[in-house]
Amino acid sequence: MESNLVRFMIEKAVDRALSEIRNKSKRELRNLVELGMYHATGRFQSEFFGLAQQMLADQDCPYYDAVFRLANTVDDAVLKTFGINVGYNAWTAGAQRIREYEAVHGHNVPWTIVFDLSAASLPPENIDDTIRQGRSIGICCYFFRLESCADFPEWLPRILNAYGDCGFVLFLRPEQVTRAAAQGCRRAGNAMCVLSYTQERERLYQSAADILIKARSLLAASIAYGERRSLAWIKSYRQLPKEYLPALTFLVEEPGCEPETAQSVRSMMEEAAIHPTLPTLFVDLYRDIERVDRIISSDACYMEIGGSGGVKANRLAPALYNICEDTLAALLKKLFPKAAHA
Repeated sequence: MESNLVRFMIEKAVDRALSEIRNKSKRELRNLVELGMYHATGRFQSEFFGLAQQMLADQDCPYYDAVFRLANTVDDAVLKTFGINVGYNAWTAGAQRIREYEAVHGHNVPWTIVFDLSAASLPPENIDDTIRQGRSIGICCYFFRLESCADFPEWLPRILNAYGDCGFVLFLRPEQVTRAAAQGCRRAGNAMCVLSYTQERERLYQSAADILIKARSLLAASIAYGERRSLAWIKSYRQLPKEYLPALTFLVEEPGCEPETAQSVRSMMEEAAIHPTLPTLFVDLYRDIERVDRIISSDACYMEIGGSGGVKANRLAPALYNICEDTLAALLKKLFPKAAHA
């Protein structure tokens, strides 16, 4: 009951703030961040909103432009639903539920689950069952790597609509984005479409981005890095017109990433965090998922489910179990025993 009241109050405050932010009110945006800090109940939320306050103290920070563009191009209901589902349901109320569950059951629980699906594809009923179980213990955010699927999965809108209080981050190839898919994500309100970008396929990326922007859906981008040519992709991406630079850009480390490339990407991200020059926030997908885990729980506990149901606790290692053969609770107990801390 208390969490429902808090969410209601946050929704009303966000409704009031959005109209002012659309008019490019920097003060109202700072007020919204202060509201987040006020309701922060854990270390992660305090760090996140503290960093946001620090960045927005600079009146020339390019992230103001990113947020103003979001407020003027994305449907209000989408901004509010996705933002609260991740910021409050996953990182606040969900994190509290996860810590309570860990204390009772003696093992760690990941804050999110990554579904890395392909044409082999896990039956939708198994995906639905996993999310249902995860949501009951506080896991309210799910990442879907869908780039290996032939098309936008026809079952996905049913999942989005069935779990309206969860946040879904959907990694897609540009050609998978149709007008129907973009409109379906906008209607659900709880999904962010992340378009893969390469220099060679820049026009496809821009065309898919145009579809999402026209649908007033939520757009992000992803760039895989591994070989040296990945650095050229990032350089080309940074030179795109601002309308194609979304508020979030995920950098995705590939298996076998060259150490020199990894170091170059991390140095670029550190510089961008200290001295931002672009209206996009760079996120290192796998490292930042684990960083949030370490803050919510005492240890990182990455969980990935593959297209055939194989379950991994390390994305570079073979699957250890199968989600089709066991409950989520049983798998979490096997995978993530609490480490002993002095």
